[in-house]
Amino acid sequence: MRALFVALALVGAGTLSGAPAWGKDFTNFGRGSESCATWTADRKANQALADEQWVLGFVSATGDTVSEDAKKNVNINTDVDGIFSWIDNYCKANPTDDIATAGDAFWTKSGTVELSD
Repeated sequence: MRALFVALALVGAGTLSGAPAWGKDFTNFGRGSESCATWTADRKANQALADEQWVLGFVSATGDTVSEDAKKNVNINTDVDGIFSWIDNYCKANPTDDIATAGDAFWTKSGTVELSD
């Protein structure tokens, strides 16, 4: 079931150039391939449901993968609004990046993730 969830999240997620935080290249599908400028415009127009759901799927699937790889629990010390706010700030500063890169940056730069036994 866990593998199915990760696979579905990745399918629900264009190509992410470069290596993501985990040092692995992967193909990214769906709203994650849209630009951060699109994220920002969609959020301002209250039309960001698909973007937001993609980000939540990405964050959830990545957390599941990290947890499995690390054999530990992954706790994100924020809520959904906190994740969206973090992505908002990232995308305002990096409008040409894609949403997947913003999601990856959340994991590598936000400092909100704690691994616990």
